[in-house]
Amino acid sequence: MKFDIALTIDRKVQSKASIVHSVAKRIGVFFADKKYGVGINEFLVGVAIVNPSKGFEHLFKEYKPKLIPSKKSINEYTKEEILIEKQFHYSIRIDGDDFSKFTEASEIICREMVVSAIFSSLNAALPILSKIKSFEAVKFKNDCDQFLTEFK
Repeated sequence: MKFDIALTIDRKVQSKASIVHSVAKRIGVFFADKKYGVGINEFLVGVAIVNPSKGFEHLFKEYKPKLIPSKKSINEYTKEEILIEKQFHYSIRIDGDDFSKFTEASEIICREMVVSAIFSSLNAALPILSKIKSFEAVKFKNDCDQFLTEFK
């Protein structure tokens, strides 16, 4: 299964984007050869590491877990057709006090913060995942736990 992270990051911590990209790569490699049935082809987590000014918080809202069974669209710049099939996605934010900690933290702590935020957010997604036909949610959760164990 393809597991990916879509990153939005504040300019103040742009230099730490490579930390999130390395986490995304490790997660992607771990889940690349895993199979959980035909219910989901891609698992996408949007991660926003931002500190929006007051009144601009709405620009970085979190998206609730959702399955897109099938969707076609056209890239307005390249005119290329984009097909999304069986993609499960949601988003999380690292903001407020956590953003301040992320700003000051070492690379190791930043990496742990990102992984912790992603996998703790899975608890909210599990009830929805377990309702998806032809998807082994328990096996997926066990593999997530295994990744967390190996990551530390």
